[in-house]
Amino acid sequence: MMQALTGRYGEMLPTGERQAHEVRVDLARTVMSAYDLWKQVAEQGQLTKFVYDEAVSILNASGVPDAHVSQESAVEIISLLQEKDRSFDLAGLFASALVNVLPISVLEAKLVFHIFGYRLAQGKTIIALPESAISTFGLESVGNIFSYGDVRMIGSSQGGLAVSYNSISEAELFQGGTFLNFGKYTGRIIFGINGVFVNLSKEMSSFCYFPDGVVVDYRKKAYDCPTLQGCVFFMPNRMEKPWLPNENSLFPIIGHRAIAILNDDVFYHGTCEPVQANDAVQQRILALSGKLKQLADNYLLFERFRASPVGLTDYVNGRDWKGLEKQIFETGRQIHEAVR
Repeated sequence: MMQALTGRYGEMLPTGERQAHEVRVDLARTVMSAYDLWKQVAEQGQLTKFVYDEAVSILNASGVPDAHVSQESAVEIISLLQEKDRSFDLAGLFASALVNVLPISVLEAKLVFHIFGYRLAQGKTIIALPESAISTFGLESVGNIFSYGDVRMIGSSQGGLAVSYNSISEAELFQGGTFLNFGKYTGRIIFGINGVFVNLSKEMSSFCYFPDGVVVDYRKKAYDCPTLQGCVFFMPNRMEKPWLPNENSLFPIIGHRAIAILNDDVFYHGTCEPVQANDAVQQRILALSGKLKQLADNYLLFERFRASPVGLTDYVNGRDWKGLEKQIFETGRQIHEAVR
């Protein structure tokens, strides 16, 4: 591999002796040459992680991390890789590696990829502008991703912040992370350990499955019947009563360890059907749910960026969103303890 690299790019400089001005001469050509070399590896059908790691290795060997690059230049290079994605659907893995390797903190662009934002690094932000179309966005990321376009699956499975302002079909948060939905949701949501999901849209009318974590749904009416398995499900504004389930109701399916807080009523898993909490337990949980709503209300301010991302990155960088996520999950844990 290194022999191929030196043959294409010339003799590699020792660590610490790279000359950034040489890379700056034509960064686009350097990146596209690295892409051609990487594609030879990617076409062998290796695992996604291996293919991504190879992209990082080749880009590092090409001197790309030392490049002086503007936001505009980065967008131009990403657009070149979008053209490659039309004929090779793994090109987005290379583009994802490039975003992590380049010395930029924010990428804001119209993005059309099969996969993009894979393993986005902490401290990095991607904003997919209107007319973006991404099949899989932000998988295994720890950075922040924002979508104003159409996304099939959004995933922030290592603990980042993900926000959708447009349409989405599926979300997966396996190892933490926060997902805010302001747009149209048409598919399923799967949460794993320590995930936080906040729905601020009226256009969520799909079947949802919440294995764990905390869900705050601001809708007044629900048109779906979510399946809850271990999570805390909180609808502070729900107006439908009576709550008791029947064959015609859209009452949540409450599995083992799940707790549903519907406005000022609390239900949890029973032997045959959901059980309403007694007065003492309900008072403890409602006190905690008030704290939960106060924490989740911090996300309402993202509404101001629905029409435009202007000022979005400054707002994101000015708050400790991971700290807020931990507070919400801790409150969910306390709610679970109140039922025991």
